[in-house]
Amino acid sequence: MSFSKWASVDLLSQEIFVQILSKLPAKSLVRFKCVSEFFCYLIVDHSFADLHRNWSLTLPSSRMSILISLPICVEDGRLRWHYTINYSEENQGILHANRLRYIDDDGNLFQKVYISSSVDGLICFCTYSRLGDAIAIHNLSTRKHISLPSSIPSVGRDSGSRMTAFGLLGFDSVSRRYKVLKSVHYTNRSYNRHVLVKHWVFTLGVDKSWREIHSSPAFHPCTCFNNHFYFRTSVHIDGIIYSLNSLNKGEIVTFDVRVENFSVTPPPPPATIPGLVEGPAGVDSGRSGLVEVDGRLAIVDLISDNLRYGMAIWILEELAWKKQYLIFIPIPMQEIHDFNKMILFVATNHVGEIAVLVRRNICLSILFYNFRRQSWRKFEICKLPLGSSMYPKLYPAMYFILDNIFVL
Repeated sequence: MSFSKWASVDLLSQEIFVQILSKLPAKSLVRFKCVSEFFCYLIVDHSFADLHRNWSLTLPSSRMSILISLPICVEDGRLRWHYTINYSEENQGILHANRLRYIDDDGNLFQKVYISSSVDGLICFCTYSRLGDAIAIHNLSTRKHISLPSSIPSVGRDSGSRMTAFGLLGFDSVSRRYKVLKSVHYTNRSYNRHVLVKHWVFTLGVDKSWREIHSSPAFHPCTCFNNHFYFRTSVHIDGIIYSLNSLNKGEIVTFDVRVENFSVTPPPPPATIPGLVEGPAGVDSGRSGLVEVDGRLAIVDLISDNLRYGMAIWILEELAWKKQYLIFIPIPMQEIHDFNKMILFVATNHVGEIAVLVRRNICLSILFYNFRRQSWRKFEICKLPLGSSMYPKLYPAMYFILDNIFVL
């Protein structure tokens, strides 16, 4: 990394500055941009952002927060409120949520949108509208965002057609750039029939327009229009985006972010556990969750025997599925029989724990399962509006956000 414009700053001093600043949180670095031109150009430099990201990955406990997305019912339509939670292994019992009003009150960009994916603290927002392909990328650490250009004309309200645009984020470890895979599914409104799917790629900080991918399987990700978000239906692992295919139930489609091509991963066999039935009554018992476990793809099955509730987890190892874990969630037995009032969302954090977001009536909590210790920790979340304002057909979602100085 060289900054020849500032000849008065010797190379040794530059290296020391870079090493010191790369270890600071993004919020501090944003303020330091105002100190001098040198600091400003250093912090917005792409290679510095990559160095800062690498440090964040090695310090997950101090550079990780939790983003909670709550569906709220209002008079002019549905929207989501967003909260962040500072979390570390030292937390005990209670987590405090802080509302992101700068997102929720921005009617020009963020109202009536939902999060489609998140990678390293960058968030991809998609619109609830089925008339256009609006997608925006937001950096939660710097509070900066960009609206990506449209690649296709909007659909007219009276045209009889609808389209669902969905964006998935990925990171190319060779170019050290983030990319967005956009999939647009066209349907005929009159017959509610599949018509066409198209895919595009956009490289953040490089591309000015979308690049269409012409060779792809019949694939469209699960969205808020065809999935209730009990689990994450896509996950990014080491430059590969894995996504459940809404056009072929059970199929997992992979997208290599670097070479920009698709492939298909066959699903694992059904979970068969003696004495257990798959899925509690009243809940979709289909396989619906993709997560990362120790750097590998995992898929989650819901299981219940009317006395316990848990997850059977398949792990993908060397292109073969291996069921390695059967985990029972510590939910009181009396609540198992009233599961319709309970909502789960499952993800994994940056230290490899399974995190289960549990909503019971007006209470929200997070349970962490540590694979090595084979133990649970539970945290209640305070200051969330979980009463009648909750939108009944959508569910809370949870994302683990890494501190990131990447400039959009």
